[in-house]
Amino acid sequence: MTGDDMERLFSDGPDLVGTAEERQAREEATNWFVQIPYPGSLKTFARAGDAVGAVLIEIAHEAWYKKKRTITVRTEPLRQAGLSHDAKGRALRRLERARLIEIVSRGRPRNPIVRVKFKLYKSA
Repeated sequence: MTGDDMERLFSDGPDLVGTAEERQAREEATNWFVQIPYPGSLKTFARAGDAVGAVLIEIAHEAWYKKKRTITVRTEPLRQAGLSHDAKGRALRRLERARLIEIVSRGRPRNPIVRVKFKLYKSA
């Protein structure tokens, strides 16, 4: 591919522009993933006071581990990292407002059930 081809692939035009091969290349180029250590990153976000980041790490880990989009967000791992039940609830509401998750079921004393709306892994 030439520089002009790359520029055309990543232009601000609609996703439907170009051949099927170009659309596939554009999608693959924009779906980057990063692997991070789960326990360390959970504790780091919690220590930094970023409850949203810690809850997002917990949700992504559970969804990846169980290979499901609908999961229960447990309090215990977050509590061990230093977050309170209330901080978890506020973080879940912020993630829902950001449209990263959908809260399917909530209620005390049960842990909330959420549906992940972001891409977790490349499906075959």
